[in-house]
Amino acid sequence: MLYNCVDSKGNKIPAVRELLQMLDITGVMVKLDAMHCQKETLSQLISRKADYVIQAKRNQKKLYSAISNVF
Repeated sequence: MLYNCVDSKGNKIPAVRELLQMLDITGVMVKLDAMHCQKETLSQLISRKADYVIQAKRNQKKLYSAISNVF
């Protein structure tokens, strides 16, 4: 598991981005927790044509509001 290979939370974000670069994720459903709700990570998923589910928390007020308005 990737998380067992990194020392701290701060290192998990770039580690996941690096892992995504190594994998063929076209058409793959990628599920990530709120820590990875980052513009750079999402841009990578979109540009590589991956489907994704990302958790968003209320501390991201604009994003949370936009999502709440849709549903």
